[in-house]
Amino acid sequence: MSLDRKYLVWALAYVALGMGLGIYMAASENHAQHVTHAHILLVGFVASFIYAAIHKLWLGDQPTRLAKAQFV
Repeated sequence: MSLDRKYLVWALAYVALGMGLGIYMAASENHAQHVTHAHILLVGFVASFIYAAIHKLWLGDQPTRLAKAQFV
């Protein structure tokens, strides 16, 4: 699997986790974890999605060792 797809899968996992936490907070009316919810969505989803777009649009098909280390 290419790095752009790996980043996209991680982005989708982060958005599912963040949305699930948001739905839980709304249902329980306990908003104590709103900072965690925001960071999961912003840092996890947005950063991973941007990296996926960068790898797909600008970087070559053969990832370098540095790109693999960054993913790990």
